[in-house]
Amino acid sequence: MTAWILSSCGLILAVIIIRWALGGHISGRVRSLLWLAVLLRLLVPVSPLHGNVSVMNALPKSTESVEHSDSVAGQQTAASAATDKAGLSAAGSAPQGQSAAPSPEAQTAKANHNTAVRLVWIFGGMAVGIWFALANITFYLRLSRSRERREGQDCPLPGYVSGAAASPCLFGFIRPAVYITPEAADSDNLEYVIRHEYAHFRRGDNWRSLARCACLALWWWNPLVWLAAILSREDGELACDEAVLRAVGPEKRFDYAQTLLDMTAGRRRDSSLSLAAAGLESGGREMKRRLERIAKKPRIRPWAGAAAAALTLLLAGCAFSDAKTESQTVSLTAQELTYFNTEFFNGSDMDSMIHNIIINDTFDTPAGVNLYQMFYLGTGYEEDEGALTAQEISALGYDDSICGVDRLPRAHMDAVLEKNLGISLSQ
Repeated sequence: MTAWILSSCGLILAVIIIRWALGGHISGRVRSLLWLAVLLRLLVPVSPLHGNVSVMNALPKSTESVEHSDSVAGQQTAASAATDKAGLSAAGSAPQGQSAAPSPEAQTAKANHNTAVRLVWIFGGMAVGIWFALANITFYLRLSRSRERREGQDCPLPGYVSGAAASPCLFGFIRPAVYITPEAADSDNLEYVIRHEYAHFRRGDNWRSLARCACLALWWWNPLVWLAAILSREDGELACDEAVLRAVGPEKRFDYAQTLLDMTAGRRRDSSLSLAAAGLESGGREMKRRLERIAKKPRIRPWAGAAAAALTLLLAGCAFSDAKTESQTVSLTAQELTYFNTEFFNGSDMDSMIHNIIINDTFDTPAGVNLYQMFYLGTGYEEDEGALTAQEISALGYDDSICGVDRLPRAHMDAVLEKNLGISLSQ
């Protein structure tokens, strides 16, 4: 999850920088396409690529890992237990170059914290998603109750006049339609309005708006995602402006700019981020930037668009790459090496025998622990209940001439398992 969050935020920032650096020389269509990489990263939580180009490789490692010939759960736990017994972590300091293993209490607290964060994320996303859904349903009902079919418009899509729309917009998915205001229907510049909304349809902006709403519901807590939604919508409007001017000719750009002002000035905004609608209106600052771009008619440079697209693809590849997983070998200190070679593995007590059994066993789950092998020589507790009688052995179906059979209390076995593996006999 951390990799998903960091790579998504990094890609958003990268696109914002590219957009700022080259925005004056690349078309609105290219600027809008750059956000598709961000959209994909925000909606896909997995990182299918692996390598040295991941953003996670640039982060400092919080803990070091020791490379063993058999890196299995039992070995790692036994090593932690040995370190605790040697007084290396209990004293509050770890060997040089090695981090102390977190205590079970710390691990539990961290797990509880992560669970709480996930629940807040999930329930917050559900609340925002419900809000967006209700907003779109309400908007559709307002449109459908007040709309009147408009015939004769030069557009393949059905057109309606509706007073419920604050400004002309494209709305709908299965049967998308263009909704225009009564003022737009009587305007001499209706052609510009229809061309703009049809440009939204050709670009699939109704579906892009839906995907944008999904991203905002999923990433409701992330201000960078909200900023990306605002900028991507603005770039989509620029792309539609350019499409209209290509169709009608650049000499009519001032008439088109005046139409934008007439259709949006002093009106409430329906095409907020919560609605999956595509319209020609924008906020005050966005509209100012659109009008300035229309008036100045910036020179579009193909090399700038190609460079922006190539750089975004490269950075998207980095965002979809997971961190390399190679481990780092950490040498034991002389004190640790002496302890492991003497007391831990070669001591005279039962603990050393159990350590050797664990370190030579291979298991991935608690069910894989070989209890017979581990407790073949007992638990090491003097208060074990002792040998079974011949009659008890016979009752188990064995020949009473075999070697002695000890009865091991569950409490003692639990204590050994908890100490060395952090699990209980029932597990």
